[in-house]
Amino acid sequence: MGQYFKPCFLRSDKKLPIAYVYSHDILSTFTRDDKTTFTSGSGLKLMEHSWMKNNFVGFVEEQLTPEGSFYKTALVWAGDYADEEPVEVLSKRVISQLVEDGCDLKTLEIDGANLYNISVTIPRLLPSNHIEEYKILPAKETRYLVNHDKKEFVDKTKVLMGTWDKMHPLPILTCEGDGRGGGDYDSEKNGDKNKLVGRWARDVISVESKKSDFPKDFVEIIFDLKY
Repeated sequence: MGQYFKPCFLRSDKKLPIAYVYSHDILSTFTRDDKTTFTSGSGLKLMEHSWMKNNFVGFVEEQLTPEGSFYKTALVWAGDYADEEPVEVLSKRVISQLVEDGCDLKTLEIDGANLYNISVTIPRLLPSNHIEEYKILPAKETRYLVNHDKKEFVDKTKVLMGTWDKMHPLPILTCEGDGRGGGDYDSEKNGDKNKLVGRWARDVISVESKKSDFPKDFVEIIFDLKY
């Protein structure tokens, strides 16, 4: 079955989310093979939205800029087939809300819950203006994705062109649960390159416009995946 994903911003201990973004809330314009275009909410599956021109990913990216609400915050692109968090990290309030949302209490007490499901208990981020009017920031303002835990960065201008667009590194680098459902990134085709998938999950991330905006000793990694 298809796996759905939600980007979640995490609290400082990186165990639980504090806010999330839902792909259907952010509209994107798509072009079919016959060149006709249509506007729709972004897809829930990883490879339905992990593209440079996708407004949903662009909105998440904007939150990580110096002007954003979650600059230098831990991020994970949480899949609904990802591993569960142990019940010990869940507060009584979260457990109560999950049960109210339809989760079985006994199952929660044994298995816990994953971040995708836990996210229903926290605020959902939306653009300040109407969702139909949201536009991604200019590429020059979001050129660098920076990992402050691993001291790494990606220059988005070096991403390879795929079949119809360039993959966006942010969802792929920060995802959890990839490879467990339909619509995931097929890392088996790429050998050692699949080490990039999930490499930054739960790390502290920022988005910068210039290399001078982050430390000089950070190491560049090349995001050379195609789809």
